[in-house]
Amino acid sequence: MSSQRACKPPAVMVAVLVLSLCASAVPDASASSVAPMSLTKMSQHTAQAFVGEVTTTTSRWAENPKRIVTDVTFVNVRYLKGGPAATNATSRTLTVPGGEVEGVQARICCAPRFEVGQRWVLLVLPEYRVYPVVGLHQGAIRVQKDESGIERVYHASARPITGIDAEGFVLIENARFDLETQQRLHAAHVNSRNLRINTEPAAEKTSSEAMPLTDFLAALQPKLDASKSYSNAEQAGRRVPGVMKAVPLRKAAPHADQEEVENPKSKSAVKLRGAETTQRSDSHRQSEPQAEQQEVTR
Repeated sequence: MSSQRACKPPAVMVAVLVLSLCASAVPDASASSVAPMSLTKMSQHTAQAFVGEVTTTTSRWAENPKRIVTDVTFVNVRYLKGGPAATNATSRTLTVPGGEVEGVQARICCAPRFEVGQRWVLLVLPEYRVYPVVGLHQGAIRVQKDESGIERVYHASARPITGIDAEGFVLIENARFDLETQQRLHAAHVNSRNLRINTEPAAEKTSSEAMPLTDFLAALQPKLDASKSYSNAEQAGRRVPGVMKAVPLRKAAPHADQEEVENPKSKSAVKLRGAETTQRSDSHRQSEPQAEQQEVTR
């Protein structure tokens, strides 16, 4: 990744970037908290969709607030939705959060990482606060050729996309939960608490062959065509600055069933509605046995 030269940031800034942006995190669908989205739902949120090849990535410092961003330039762009008015436009630059400048790294956890030479299908939001791609990683589809030259589609974590289910959700091969794993769970389907874990293992391992790009686009394009259109699609992927407001600290109001009262002997006294309970101080408690003893002596 290329970087523009900039003033080296102070050590405190480096620490904040590393701690707050999950430095060097690997994109993984299972590690993300983003809810799964169908192709139909992703298309509705997409202002611009295109297929393109990464030709340059340039990381730099941005201001207000101070942060690292990367300008990713795509060439040989083919628009699937929201293309520019100039029909001969074949390049597109998308600025994404994160990157590396002079050894300082900033990463958005589970976000795709773009490298020169890679080919992607991208679904871009009209504007964003976290990341410009729809569904963080779900709207970023990696395209790779197999040995026979057929372009196939992969998840941002490089796992094959094997198909699309009846509800329009993308099916991703999970190499960490294959047939052998299911059979092992089935063999011990009752744990120590008598809870059934798995009752019917898969009859056969699902195919790990990635879906051809042509088949994927054939399923995606009708949903894009029927989705909501955006008037500002040419400027899709714009960052919306976050608004921060100072919130004054306030003392919590007393509970509805009680209210604080002032007690000269102990400040821990509380007054309950319909009854009054006083927590006496330690010195007062110690005097109680003496009073009882005097009463007996009399």
